[in-house]
Amino acid sequence: MRKGRPGMKDTRLRPSPCLNCGKELDAATDAFGDSAPGRGDFTICLDCGHVMVFGKKLRLCNPNRKQQIAIAGDPRLIMLQNVMARVKREKQA
Repeated sequence: MRKGRPGMKDTRLRPSPCLNCGKELDAATDAFGDSAPGRGDFTICLDCGHVMVFGKKLRLCNPNRKQQIAIAGDPRLIMLQNVMARVKREKQA
């Protein structure tokens, strides 16, 4: 866990590109607790906002239809997308 970010745990991952923009992703941060990502959990590229899920061996995958439906209504995703949009607006101002 990094200092200054209580409740947020970073997990180092094998570097792999975002499936949308290609940005190399090498870590996941649990913004809602203190747990490592697991198979089926969703993640968001902080560069482009693309939503992905962790597959076998934490490999990034695009969500299947069932996962898309489950993720779309997840209040955590909505909150994260709102925060990302606010940060982007503030950077442009």
